[in-house]
Amino acid sequence: MNIKTTVNQKFIKVVPDGRIDSVTSGELQKELDSITRKGNREILIDFSEVTYISSAGLRVFLKVHGSLKQAGGNLMLTALPAHVMDVFKMGGFLKFFNIIEESEIDDGNAEQISARIQEENINGTSYKIKSINETKGKLRTIGSSSKLAKSDYSDSDMQVISARSIDYGTGLAAIGQNFDECKPYFGESVVIKNSLFFYPAMNNPNVDFMLSLDPEMDFNYNFLHGFSFSGDFSGILAFEARESFIDLNTLVEDISSMLNIDAAGVVMILESKGIFGMHLKKSPVIDNKPENGEEIFSDRNFTEWMNFPVEPTDFNSVIVASGLIRAKDNGRKFDEFFTSSTNHHIHAALFEQDLLNPDIDNFDNELTRIITTLEAKKVQHLLGKSKFSNGLIAVVPLELD
Repeated sequence: MNIKTTVNQKFIKVVPDGRIDSVTSGELQKELDSITRKGNREILIDFSEVTYISSAGLRVFLKVHGSLKQAGGNLMLTALPAHVMDVFKMGGFLKFFNIIEESEIDDGNAEQISARIQEENINGTSYKIKSINETKGKLRTIGSSSKLAKSDYSDSDMQVISARSIDYGTGLAAIGQNFDECKPYFGESVVIKNSLFFYPAMNNPNVDFMLSLDPEMDFNYNFLHGFSFSGDFSGILAFEARESFIDLNTLVEDISSMLNIDAAGVVMILESKGIFGMHLKKSPVIDNKPENGEEIFSDRNFTEWMNFPVEPTDFNSVIVASGLIRAKDNGRKFDEFFTSSTNHHIHAALFEQDLLNPDIDNFDNELTRIITTLEAKKVQHLLGKSKFSNGLIAVVPLELD
């Protein structure tokens, strides 16, 4: 079977040529998966060259249809010969698909984007920017990072934070009734929509989390240190790296430049193309204090304490992240939250592979969908070399609370 594809501004047209059966359906599935992984959400299948289709072939389209629908996309079918239409009818599949006449196909420009959305192209990455308001949010410090290097935290350092009081944030956190219950678990954490995801700092960890989406309900999170921010989004960006994948350092620089901000909180939905991240292997409490008296980041202790892969991992994962960014020339604003060499401090929950909905106006729903339906695999501190193909980013300019 040959597969031809053509691209216009509105959709990708796929024309399979030949039989679609148990022998060829895998090849077609790979092609359609490749198309959707690149961020395409509108696909038209032209059946005019299909000589035969079996139920094995039908399942390919049913699977892609389900994935696209969940991601806000659309799978359209056209030019179905009678023998192909009959197979769809026999399988009871017609009701699932949008079948259109060839005369209805519009190969013209995509739907007009609202005037409130600005478009930019920077070094092969295309951006759409939706401006919402110009208000500033509040940045809040949680605890202190001063005891991290020596693994010197004790029960008096634990900060109990109400879920309702923390919209977005990062830090070292755990869930439990008291310090003794939490101390083996404190690890990298991220708060998204009042919901906490944390990665216990122990051997063979699994992400634990507490969803907190009901405004009538409250719950307490336990932090050793971190920060949180709240406030309305001033803007939401959609980006697609069309020529080569974009790394986190470049993404932060582009956002700061386009939105003319010196410091902001960001909430990100991203598709990864190789993650460089790090997380603690041990909880930095006084019980685990290094016996050699050196810091946990010293040469002698680093590998025992930190998971720090030298090669990228987690390709094609869905990433939900929260953190701070700043412009290079912002006068070192909020210095305490950054290292001297970086302009971002971001923690991310890494979820299973899935299709993303790139619609700016669907940002909040997409965020909720991911954290409530997808399985989280890790929570990590993101490093600047991490690369992404596309995503959505909401921005809150900040002032210190």
